Amino acid sequence: MGERTRCKYVCLSYQRDITSGSSVPIAVVLVEEHPGNFASIRAISDWSTVLEHDPEADLEYLVSFMDQLAKQLKRSEPLLIEQLADSLSNTLCSTPLKHCLSENPEATLESLASEFFTQSK
Repeated sequence: MGERTRCKYVCLSYQRDITSGSSVPIAVVLVEEHPGNFASIRAISDWSTVLEHDPEADLEYLVSFMDQLAKQLKRSEPLLIEQLADSLSNTLCSTPLKHCLSENPEATLESLASEFFTQSK
């Protein structure tokens, strides 16, 4: 068994109306707790589920936001995960910050994304 590292992650969702309580999972962000290590995002590849939820959703904004977040993570800004919830708009929401142990953060991110994206179906 390889060395397990501590990671933290959040799941992001799109919600049309904050009062409805209904949302669509769109991304998972995972970072290793030690700065300079693994930090990445997995966003949904098929945005049609968002449009089914809200035909007027601004997909251009959502895709741009995911791209910007990915760029920040690549620039070794993993601490942003802790401020992410405070910076989201009304249509984007975040789960509370969660922690896990991982031998392979890339595989853990893929597993979390797969689980998060399929739970709403």
